[in-house]
Amino acid sequence: MLFHDHEDVAFADIDRDGHRETWPVRSGGYRKLLLHCYYKENGGAPNNEAVATALGVIEAEATFRGDEHPVAVRIGGHDGKIYLDLCNKDWQSIEIDAHGWRVVDKSPIRFIRSRGMLPLPEPVREKKTKDGITALRNYINVKDDADFALVVAWVVGAFRDHGPYAVLVFIAQHGSAKSTSLKILRALIDPNSADLRAPPKTADDLYITAARSHVVPLDNVSSLPEWLSDALCRISTGMSYAKRMLFTDQDEILIYAVRPIALTSIVEVIEAPDLGDRTITIVPPRIDEKDRREESEVLTAFAKERPAILAAFLDTVAHGLKTFPNITNTQWPRMADFAKWATACEGAYDTFGLSRRNRLNSPTNSPATTPCNRRRNRRAWAVWAVWAVVSVILRGTPQRIRKRPPKARP
Repeated sequence: MLFHDHEDVAFADIDRDGHRETWPVRSGGYRKLLLHCYYKENGGAPNNEAVATALGVIEAEATFRGDEHPVAVRIGGHDGKIYLDLCNKDWQSIEIDAHGWRVVDKSPIRFIRSRGMLPLPEPVREKKTKDGITALRNYINVKDDADFALVVAWVVGAFRDHGPYAVLVFIAQHGSAKSTSLKILRALIDPNSADLRAPPKTADDLYITAARSHVVPLDNVSSLPEWLSDALCRISTGMSYAKRMLFTDQDEILIYAVRPIALTSIVEVIEAPDLGDRTITIVPPRIDEKDRREESEVLTAFAKERPAILAAFLDTVAHGLKTFPNITNTQWPRMADFAKWATACEGAYDTFGLSRRNRLNSPTNSPATTPCNRRRNRRAWAVWAVWAVVSVILRGTPQRIRKRPPKARP
């Protein structure tokens, strides 16, 4: 079946081996499938012009005669329910609603898959919800229960089918397992063979990454240029990115993305207030040499517990869908949608006695004491201190040295 999404992008549903697969008509995978079918029928290969013509006709049919259906990557929503693509060979997904979750063979959401996406294990209820959530603590290096509660809030936010999403930032010195923690979190939500990514060089690279995966993980970020900081703000809350289509003067390519973002750094890279207000900053402690383990050992142990941990988070999301309409608070911090969702979910896992007020409205997260503002205050004091030292030095410097040298004559 041919269809299109709300942006008139053409897709094809293919029934194969008893399940439904969804492919973008202009994707390399669909082109290969057409060539495979042609070879089976005719024992040869069509020329490039014939392939291009066929794809053009199929795209037109999908756009003008096909129905409109929603598509998603890894996580989507329909009729008040959340669907999670397991990305397995049977194209199964998890359906989550206020009554719980279940594995379904065909969802109302058409999931598309990009290169590198890995399957999630089928979740298994082996532990109570609180115990399953707490088990994640064994694989994430955080300072205390309060920081772990914030990480859990980011994870349950990432399992939501729409934004806005918070930006999770691990900032610490080397040897604090920042990258390993980020690998664990991505493997729990949106596993990928390219589990961590280097900071993008252009906005095109960033938006393509966001369009092809649910989680945007950036590792070892040494600095955030202004354009990248602004782009991360837009992606966390949702915005379309437009660029001119190749070989045309008036057509545009629109890429819409709203994604959970996580990054690691050894320096405080969040400088813009807008991004700072969207950020959950975690400062993990350095791991002593006697407590260090090989990363392969940690990942192997996590893989064994991942089905139970995933089931616990699915229970938490179902609890959030059930209680979300009953959350009636009127005072929220910025990113109120994220805070309200985290509050709705916390009743399923809050084993630490940390309420929403303590975690999201505490003085440490107030506008006056956010990391961005604290850093700005420190920078102002640092500039003042440097200027004071320079002034003292200059007052003791002979006048002839302080004078600007004459300009060179041509």
